[in-house]
Amino acid sequence: MVLIVSATFGAAAVLSSPELGFMRRGFDPEVAIRVSAVCFALSVVFVLALLAEWWQTGRERPRGAFGVALIVLLPAAVTLLVVHRQTAVVPWAWMAPAWLAAILSVVLLLVLVVASHPVVEAADAPVLDVATLTPGEIEELLAIREQTLRFLADRERLAPGVVEQARHVPLGQLDTLDARQ
Repeated sequence: MVLIVSATFGAAAVLSSPELGFMRRGFDPEVAIRVSAVCFALSVVFVLALLAEWWQTGRERPRGAFGVALIVLLPAAVTLLVVHRQTAVVPWAWMAPAWLAAILSVVLLLVLVVASHPVVEAADAPVLDVATLTPGEIEELLAIREQTLRFLADRERLAPGVVEQARHVPLGQLDTLDARQ
């Protein structure tokens, strides 16, 4: 959460300074610039983490990524505009994190638009037709079901009566057990 709102805090620090921003009381300009730099440095880390996640997840376009990139870009742009219009010289090193946050946010937006593909929704699991199984496959599945039922009964996750009822349900129809009760 801190990483997401750090850009907003960075812009707020600059805007709170009477000499830099619009408030009557707030940080001194030197303190405001330093607080802003730290906040935007956190935002840079956040944007880089988003880019790394995008790369590792197969370059799929994550939901909400555009909004998150804008949450970093807009405060960085506001901060740069407010500081740029000042006559006082602000050291470039203190504004580098804001510039980097803005540039990386634009890069993230461009990457999401140009090089991403939409998230592919997972398809429903295939339905197994029990009638097509061989008797050996049916016995294997019934053995697995029996082991699972025994495990759940031993851990007291299923009542003994439910386990007994489940043993008598045909393969592939455990979902109908609730309707039978």
